Amino acid sequence: MKDYAMVTGASSGIGLEFAKQLADKGFNLVLVARRKDRLEKIAGKIKKKGIKCIIVTADLSDLKECRRLIKETENLPVKIFINNAGFGACGPFKDTDVERELEMVDVN
Repeated sequence: MKDYAMVTGASSGIGLEFAKQLADKGFNLVLVARRKDRLEKIAGKIKKKGIKCIIVTADLSDLKECRRLIKETENLPVKIFINNAGFGACGPFKDTDVERELEMVDVN
C-alpha cells in the first residue's frame, strides 16, 4: 500500500498548497476540513493525477470529531501529517467571546 499524507485545513490556503505538493510527490492523501464541497472539488482534481484521496469532514475544535478522525484513519500508512487547521479572532480580547477563544486555542 502506497504511503499517505494527511493534511488538516486542506480546503484552502496553505493546507491546499501542501496537499497539491504532496500529491505531486506521489503521496496518497487524507484531506481534512469542515467544508465537504471544497474537499470534494480538490479531491476530484487530485484523483485525475492517479492519487487516492480520502476525505474526512471534521471540525477539529470538537474533541469527538478529532477522535473520529483518528479512528477513521488508524489503519492507513500515514507517513506525513500536516496539522494546518486553525483560525483566528480579531479585536480586543475583552470584546471577544470566551468560548470562541477557547475553540481557537484547541484547534490551533
